[in-house]
Amino acid sequence: MRDFLMKQLLLLTVVALFFPACRESGEKTAPDKVAPVQQMEGNESDFVELSEKEAGALADTRELKHRVVEREGEMLPATRDYRPDRLNFVIKGGKVAKVTRG
Repeated sequence: MRDFLMKQLLLLTVVALFFPACRESGEKTAPDKVAPVQQMEGNESDFVELSEKEAGALADTRELKHRVVEREGEMLPATRDYRPDRLNFVIKGGKVAKVTRG
């Protein structure tokens, strides 16, 4: 039993030394650094009724991150992280029908 406890203590010591994130430092850090929220020129309605290509070009001009999350009723693969500096486009009939942030 004593050998088992010694091995467990040794393992915990190794983990604490080699993985500083396991130690309580009092600092909270995010796993990914997120860029500050950009002020968007105009608003989301500027993109509605534009073609997908035109909306992408306008977003690029304004240096905004963007993606298509739904096209003609089909949901497209997308991460679920919330990014207020990113635009999500819903395409219907080849044109942007809806724009959300995230």
